Amino acid sequence: MGTALGIVLAVVAWAIAVVIEGGDLSSYLLPSPLLLVVGGALAALLIGYGASGVAALPGLFGLALRGPASASSVSSGEVARRYGLGQHMFRDAGNFALMSGVVATLLGIVIVLANWGGAPGHIGHGLALSLIGFLYGLVVAIFCYALSANLRHKREQFDGTLRALADVAEREREHLSERLQDRLVAAPAIG
Repeated sequence: MGTALGIVLAVVAWAIAVVIEGGDLSSYLLPSPLLLVVGGALAALLIGYGASGVAALPGLFGLALRGPASASSVSSGEVARRYGLGQHMFRDAGNFALMSGVVATLLGIVIVLANWGGAPGHIGHGLALSLIGFLYGLVVAIFCYALSANLRHKREQFDGTLRALADVAEREREHLSERLQDRLVAAPAIG
């Protein structure tokens, strides 16, 4: 619940800040930089994690949105593996998004320089592409890093729960062993 609320809060805060400063929200919605940032990050993830890794992203996103996993849902090793994979994939996706944002910025600057003698509107559009590409890279990276931290935290909670359960089981085993030993000592000898 907190993850979804955090995403909504960030988007609403961004939109309010733009409107307060007299900006037009539609000027921030340029498809080319978004395509470069998201497409570049997904392409890099595909290279690094393969098709099965990228196919796991929606499930890992869902894992970040849900609360800590129940130890009884699947094996504890599988739960820990999913948390670890999601943590690393979202961290890497954030890094790739940042780099893709830099690429989008450089491409926008090339467009500006290529149209330098042209109409001022072309230069303004190229500058907007440059800055929006960098902005998208930063925003996507922030969300990816937040999801990575979320999954790291949930894995730590899960590991702590497993340690606590193991401690309880060990204490119970010791208690049963002591009771069995007491009964064996107290039992009359047969013979």
